[in-house]
Amino acid sequence: MQMFEAGSFIQLPLDLGTIRTGCLSEIFSDLLLSSNGTVLLSFVSICLLFAWRMFIDDSEDHENFYRYTLKQEELDKKWKRHNEKWGTSTPSPKLNIEVAMPLPEGSVRFIPTEPFPTMVTIIGDLSSARTVLITYHDIGMNHRWCFSRLLHCMHSAGMLDGGVAVVNVDAPGHEDGAAALPGVEMASGLNLESCATQLQTVVNALGISVPLVGMGIGAGANVLLRFTCDCPSKMAGLILMNPSLGYPSRCERVSLSLVRSLMSPFAMVGSSVSTMARIHFSQRALACKSLPRSYARCYRQPVEWRNKQWFIDAFRSRDTIGPTSRLKALKAVPMLCFSACESAGADFISNDYTEEDCAALVMELRMEVAHTRLSHMRIKGCGAQLAEERAEEILQPIKLFTQGIGLNFGR
Repeated sequence: MQMFEAGSFIQLPLDLGTIRTGCLSEIFSDLLLSSNGTVLLSFVSICLLFAWRMFIDDSEDHENFYRYTLKQEELDKKWKRHNEKWGTSTPSPKLNIEVAMPLPEGSVRFIPTEPFPTMVTIIGDLSSARTVLITYHDIGMNHRWCFSRLLHCMHSAGMLDGGVAVVNVDAPGHEDGAAALPGVEMASGLNLESCATQLQTVVNALGISVPLVGMGIGAGANVLLRFTCDCPSKMAGLILMNPSLGYPSRCERVSLSLVRSLMSPFAMVGSSVSTMARIHFSQRALACKSLPRSYARCYRQPVEWRNKQWFIDAFRSRDTIGPTSRLKALKAVPMLCFSACESAGADFISNDYTEEDCAALVMELRMEVAHTRLSHMRIKGCGAQLAEERAEEILQPIKLFTQGIGLNFGR
């Protein structure tokens, strides 16, 4: 180790100058009194803070605090005040749900798709249904985490009566308690186009001939758009949340790359799940709502979380849906689009790209293919999973949309 004599000088890195050697107090005094030293100390402090936020998973500590310090009634009051403060930029009346009714238990089927089977959960009777609502979830999730609250509210409002069946599609390996996919490295070749092809296989295998209404969030919305481009005659309408047509934005790539780096090569499953939770949900929802808090603790088993890597990679490296000639198929399909805005995101990264992607989709469809049956509603103060945080608020627009396209969702 090189020794320095008192009174000599040390060259600082990054061309920040020199400081005197001597006792420890003299070194720190030189650092604090010199502008170059202040820059260096600030840089080191920022690096330490970033490392703390990156690699220290404090979600459990927050969960314990909220579990044992705040009562559920107080959490409900805080959530109510938050909902009263934030509202959509396009106000709409809310459906009055007098009695909350649990969803009927669904039947599960595994459809043979390539390269892995796809699980679907069916609510209602497909044989007698006049309309089928088909859902596709976002990355890192499944249908339960994305749509359970919204479907519960729809059922309580009577919107799933009268011959409406629901088909919840889980991407291969994303269902709760899924076993490790055999030869999971094969999934690295899957992309969103492959998911759309799998969805075609699911619809054909179930023998659905009645009008379909697609409901998707994030990556699921992208898959449904690709499916509709290939099979426009099967779709009566699309309800999309945070949809996109083009390549991922820089902020989105940074967010997903952060999650992916924690998953592999660091294999920090807890931190990656918590980071994904902060991308999907607002901080208030993670503090006050049971489902987001449960999600922040789920998928701690490496086997389950490893299955989700391929879908995250597919969405992170997605291409554009297609040229104008392909998008023309969407012109005949009515769409209702929701986007989350004013969401903080994860680790200093804004989630504003969700609103920008949706606005770009609306603009491109209107300008390129003259799509006229297209609506865009911005939902303020919530995370990307607005079906969980704003289920009651988006319920009435969904009902009006289905009535507008000639379908009867509800009594």
